[in-house]
Amino acid sequence: MANAIEELLTDKSVIVAPDLGAVKLAERYGELLRRPIAIAHKTRLSGEEVRVRGIVGEVGGRAPIIVDDMISTGGTIEAAAAALIAAGCLPEITVVWGMGRKTVLGVANCAEVETPAAASPNAPMLNTPKSRR
Repeated sequence: MANAIEELLTDKSVIVAPDLGAVKLAERYGELLRRPIAIAHKTRLSGEEVRVRGIVGEVGGRAPIIVDDMISTGGTIEAAAAALIAAGCLPEITVVWGMGRKTVLGVANCAEVETPAAASPNAPMLNTPKSRR
């Protein structure tokens, strides 16, 4: 996954764990790629609903690269992206997930992402990302 991420890095990139379960992964990529990390403090409200209570780390004016091993519903990524936008990150958010040879890369322009305070429960928060394998 580091190779997939490396070509997208800029001086403003920050590696983001979308929840506590991805912190070790984010730390490894932060070290390998020499970039700072941030962590989304996520709480699961139900089987399908999550809330990010805050972002730990400096993301203001930075280009987030969210890393995770898998995505099932996308709710965690969506909540993390909304919290990152609310915290002042740049609007282009890259999402990388997968293990081994099955790495998927998605780039979403989140300029119109609704922040958690303004979001309605059923409103989509991310544009459909472009994906590469």
